[in-house]
Amino acid sequence: MDRWFHLQTAGDLYKKLKWGYELRKNAVRMTRVLPAWNFFVTADHIVDWLDVEEKDQGWRRKRKTERILRIVNDLSTGAEHLKINIRGRKQ
Repeated sequence: MDRWFHLQTAGDLYKKLKWGYELRKNAVRMTRVLPAWNFFVTADHIVDWLDVEEKDQGWRRKRKTERILRIVNDLSTGAEHLKINIRGRKQ
């Protein structure tokens, strides 16, 4: 195991999620965006890790049916498709 990368289980990822939440909570207002996005990306990937650890118990499929998992997935991947449109400015 690499001494700098200790994420090996969904539980480890959950600890990272809690750490990210505290980081976002304590961040200065202008710097909260990155910790918030990191929080949702981490939460979204817990689903992937659980599916592997629990030998495909359907966690990934639940992203399509469980509202909270859909919201978390949208928030974590939505930035990839974000287009900012400011009125009055040419793009």
